[in-house]
Amino acid sequence: IFKQNETSKAPADQVEVMAWPSRPQDQDPCQLTIHEHESKVQVLAWSPCGTMICSGSLDTTVKICDAVTGTTKRTLAGHADGVISIAWGSKGTIYSGSRDHNIHLWDSVTGKLKKILEGHTSKVLTLCVSPDERYLISGDRGGNVARCWDLSEGGAEPVVYETADCIY
Repeated sequence: IFKQNETSKAPADQVEVMAWPSRPQDQDPCQLTIHEHESKVQVLAWSPCGTMICSGSLDTTVKICDAVTGTTKRTLAGHADGVISIAWGSKGTIYSGSRDHNIHLWDSVTGKLKKILEGHTSKVLTLCVSPDERYLISGDRGGNVARCWDLSEGGAEPVVYETADCIY
């Protein structure tokens, strides 16, 4: 759960993050502040190992932060519009979806952009990566189309699924 510091005296570029352990009797909830975004944070994702958190913002960046201290370790920049969806794969790839209609694949260790997946006709609202990172499913603001990218084949031509309902 996260919230913007809209009513506090803290700068607008800070986000308070509250995380609850899976066994609440073990410890109290932790709270940390993530700094450095220049606009509202739209999405958060834990690293598979649980030691890092990445945040996506309307400032077009993804920040990789230490989950204990909130210290920014890397800034991933390259989207033309705000980042509104993130998935963190088990092999270390961060997938970011944007209002620019694209999905960026990032190396979480080096921060380098590995690939851009194009094909959505509106902002990418949702991302889900398979446990083995072979497939990525994405949904956009258009509402009734999901794309399934075979990442083992480079993700060039996604399979497109249409539904009668919105995909979020």
